[in-house]
Amino acid sequence: MPDDPVLGIDFGTRTSRAAVRRDGGTRLISGWIGEETVESTVSHTDGETIHVGGSPTGVAASFPDRTVGSAKCYLRDVAEDPLEFLRPQAFAATVLRQLKQRAEADLGESVPGAAIAVPCRFGARQRQAVRDAAGIAGFDQCRLVDETTAAAMSHYRGEREDRTVLVVDLGAETLSTAVLDLGGEVYEVRAAGGDLELGGNRWDDAIVEWLAAEVRRERGVDLREIVAAHRSRDAAETAKRALSDDTETTVAVEPPGTDADAGRIERTLTRDHFEWLTDDLADRVLDSVERTLDDAGYDPHDVDEVLLAGGATAMPQIRRAVSRFVGVGPRKATASDGAVVRGAAIAGGIRSGHVADVVTLPVLPRSLGVEVDGGGFETLVARNTTLPTEESKLFTTASDGQTAVDVGVRQGDGGVGAETDRLDHVRLRDITAAASERPRIEVTVRVDADGDVTVDAGDLSSGDRETVSIADGVGLSEDEIAARREKLPDRMERVE
Repeated sequence: MPDDPVLGIDFGTRTSRAAVRRDGGTRLISGWIGEETVESTVSHTDGETIHVGGSPTGVAASFPDRTVGSAKCYLRDVAEDPLEFLRPQAFAATVLRQLKQRAEADLGESVPGAAIAVPCRFGARQRQAVRDAAGIAGFDQCRLVDETTAAAMSHYRGEREDRTVLVVDLGAETLSTAVLDLGGEVYEVRAAGGDLELGGNRWDDAIVEWLAAEVRRERGVDLREIVAAHRSRDAAETAKRALSDDTETTVAVEPPGTDADAGRIERTLTRDHFEWLTDDLADRVLDSVERTLDDAGYDPHDVDEVLLAGGATAMPQIRRAVSRFVGVGPRKATASDGAVVRGAAIAGGIRSGHVADVVTLPVLPRSLGVEVDGGGFETLVARNTTLPTEESKLFTTASDGQTAVDVGVRQGDGGVGAETDRLDHVRLRDITAAASERPRIEVTVRVDADGDVTVDAGDLSSGDRETVSIADGVGLSEDEIAARREKLPDRMERVE
């Protein structure tokens, strides 16, 4: 008998949504007042109330110093903030708790588990931050699924034809790319990549910079000094969306006040000029596609279909660029705005037992290895290795008579330690003293199907062995999660 439902969540930069798999179908969860999305914006005005939702610009106008948007930016960097509620895990937990509460009200039952879609390039630190946020939000279990795999499951569920699919998911802040081999209901990821610094917002920035240059040239004033940043960004996003359908549009900003130099600003922007302004961004999308194909060992002509997901792929520039590069016209994901959440619901259904015929074979997003003498990085498990996996390698001591070794565990794709992210370390204290450069320290890295990493190091001479779970090194402890869950205010209100 299937377990309690596991909530599928698309935790987006601007909006988040949830769905659950049951009775052979996917049910989208209603948010505020029947809406199917919740804005990923949180503001905190006192010690008891958290305001969830509302447009980021509208909330920022009311609570500029206590408002957070762009969820993935914060989880991407996993940086601590002096304000407790602004810490990435706590911020994310607020949105996740809102989705959990709405789901339980909608379904009339408890929803203890979540399957959350994340960017392909999220490493161990970012993925653990998402798990911690889910724990703070009240979920007892959390599985993660790459956004590209979720989009593929949503689109190809029920289709049996073998094919190789390139998935490009360009959201507001992040790009995920992946190559999958599909056969029946097996979704085998051959390679995954992306760019955590590239999303639709970068195209908005290009319009803002162009508009500011126009105003500076014609009026001799700095647009950014007379117009709040969020107003310019709103105007830019509106123009970007319009240019997906029209060949030209008007970019309009209404500055506050009555100063003649700050009157209504309007400029005409053509699609051709917009695409010229953002050619470098489109090239970055193709760079990611090319790297992902190379990692998969495929050429563009090996791709049978291209699947686009994410709101920014509505831009003709992206559809055209990917189509020309691969030689296959892209197919827009069915109900693309909901493709990822529907796929996340399928991933949740696999975990809960509501979906029994789907197999996913994920890959490691970034290489795992250890620090070596001189600041180098020795790879043990290469990126895009199919999970689960286990790899071992022998190392030597650096000095004669050495009796202790600190094995630093890192993740990244560069050959220099400084270019990688230090996750944790294993300390061996009682190794047998011997001459250096004798291979006798064995390091084993294990990664399970959910991406959880454990590292074991042992001295083959003395038998001394130590094991660490990377989650303990990069995440919050159970006590910290429980304490933050307790601190998270129960009172939530919607910001209009």
